Order: sequence, then C-alpha cells, then structure tokens
Amino acid sequence: MTRRTKLTSIALLIGLVVLGVFYYSLSTRAIDNIILGVPYFGTFSGTPLAYDVESTAAMILRYWGDKRLSFLDLKRTLPAETTRGNFTFTDFKRFFESQGYEAKIVTLQNQRGLRNFLNQSSSTPIIVSIMNGSPSLRPGGGYYGVIVGSLESQKQIIVHQTSLGSNYLIPSGRFFPHPVMGLVVTPSAQIRSLIVGPDHSKPYPARLSIMDDTDIKNTLAKWNEALSSENDTINIRGAKINPDITQRLLKKWMDVINSLGFQKLHPAARILANTSASMYLTALKQYKEAISQLENNVIPIDHDLNEPAEGWPRDPTMLKAFASPWRVLALAYFETGEKKKAQAALENAAKTGDSWVSLYLEKELVTSELVKYK
Repeated sequence: MTRRTKLTSIALLIGLVVLGVFYYSLSTRAIDNIILGVPYFGTFSGTPLAYDVESTAAMILRYWGDKRLSFLDLKRTLPAETTRGNFTFTDFKRFFESQGYEAKIVTLQNQRGLRNFLNQSSSTPIIVSIMNGSPSLRPGGGYYGVIVGSLESQKQIIVHQTSLGSNYLIPSGRFFPHPVMGLVVTPSAQIRSLIVGPDHSKPYPARLSIMDDTDIKNTLAKWNEALSSENDTINIRGAKINPDITQRLLKKWMDVINSLGFQKLHPAARILANTSASMYLTALKQYKEAISQLENNVIPIDHDLNEPAEGWPRDPTMLKAFASPWRVLALAYFETGEKKKAQAALENAAKTGDSWVSLYLEKELVTSELVKYK
C-alpha cells in the first residue's frame, strides 16, 4: 500500500467517523415539531360540535381543507354518544375511507416516533384516544383527540381535544407509559382536486383562559362522567323504563348542574345539561319538576345563544334556540293533560330547525308529533 493510498484510506475513515457522529447526534437531538393550521373544535369552540368523534373528524377534515361535509352532516353521519367506547379506531378508519381518505392504524412506540408524521414535510396530525389526560384504548373508554405537536425539548405532547381544549400539553412520560394506538389520515389522489389542502399560514388557535379554569374543569369532568354513565337507552315515552338506572342518570346530571363551574359554561351547554335532567325527570314521571326545570332554567337562556358569553368564542352559525327543551316540555305537558301547552311547545320546537343536540329532533319528526297531539 502506497503512502497516498494510506492517506486516502485514513481520510475516508475519518470522514465516515465524522458522518457517523453527525447522524448519531442528529438522531439523539431533541426536535420540536408543531403542525400549523389544525383547527380546534369542541366544548370551547362555540360551534355545534359537542362530542369527541364529530369534533375530531372536523379537525382532520378542515385541516385538509375539506368542507364537503358541514357540521350538520358530521352530526348526522357520526354517533353522538361515544363515551361508551362503541366507536373504535376501525370505525373511524372506515368513515375516513368512505370520504376518500387513506387511513392507517399505527402503533406509536415513543415520542420520537411522532417525527415521522409531525415533521415539516409530512405535517400529518394523528388521532388518538385520551382518558384523564393519558392515551386510552377503545373500546373501554377514552375520548378522541388530535396530536398536533411534539416538544421533545420539553418532553411534552400537544393535542387538541374536545373537552381539554386546544394546545393541551401532556408530559411525554405520561403519554407513553406504553405504545399508543393512533390513526393517521391523509387524502387519496382521488380527492385532492376536491379539497383545498392545509393552510399552514393560519394562526395557531389560542388556548383560552376558560380551558384552564379549575371550576370549569371539574364541571366538565362531572359532565363526562354523566355521559359515560348513560349505558342504557332511556325511552322517555315510558316503555321499559328502569327507574333505578334513570334515577342514577338524573343524579349524575344534577351533580353537573349543581357544580361550581356550571354557571361559567356556555349557555348552550347549560341548556343541554338542564334538558338532559328534565328528560330523566319526565322518564320518572316527575312531570311538574321537569316543567319547572325547563321553564326556570332553560327557556330564559334559550333566547341568549347569539349573545356573547364571557370568555367564550362566538360562532355566527350558532342556533338562536334549540328544539330539544321544547320537545321535552311538550311531552311533560302532554302527560299532565295540558295538550294545548304541549302543542304550543312543539310548534316552538318546529320553528328552531334544531339539529344540534340529537338526531331525533329533526323538523319532520317534530311535525309528525304535532299531528299525533291534534
């Protein structure tokens, strides 16, 4: 081996060592990734989206610039009460595939594994299920949310989640005590011409002070507990009512209503909770109590939905009134024999065109019930 060959070999070896050190340092270096342009929808957004499946779907679709499905379409297509774990990652995968997306269930081993999706070239938010601030498998509980960032330098994961709000930070050690299941959704080639695509110039949704209000957090925890307890379908027309279950569900909603943070909630949320309690009072044949609950606690604020609520964003598409309290009020009046008041309440329900609370509150059904009462 000549001197020149030796020098070349040594230089090559040094180069390989330097290159190896560079790539090693790159792999061990903390990297922060945040996807801009992912909107937040849910409890604090001032929109009609109230449940985790529909709000999570909206975050993903709107991020990709897909407005083919309106909020109303999402509420009609996706189940509302999802806290029972009856809407799995596989169900979510099928939904997105039906909309022309490629959806893949993945296993996330650790925080560093998020780089593959959150990096600048991919910029793909990840759907996960979260329970008590930690990832959860479904079925078995948990609420869907979206990973929008990873701060390796701070060992934090950033998520948008319905009841946790936007930019919620979860320590990576708490997020990854074990591998986490996720759903990655990207547009297929077939729909790229139908959607706008991400807008990374959009300002990041600010985290509102109400999202960190302790009283509101406690109230929302009770709210989620009430939803989770609704394991039996309650037929408020009186067929096969289980009084013990109904009484327990009523207590759960009254715990929400009597909590310290309840009066701080958006008027729409207060209407929903009071209406739920009234529904169970009606199921228990406590009609006068149900009427009092609605007339004293719901109807007065049902007229204020388009007024600014302190600390809450205002959505111009928010309905001026909901049909649900009027329909429950109509039923309670009907059962007490006050049919004229029942019909008047149903007519008020028909005027709202409400589809916010339940798929069963559509105008066609309200109209058919008006016919029954005449």
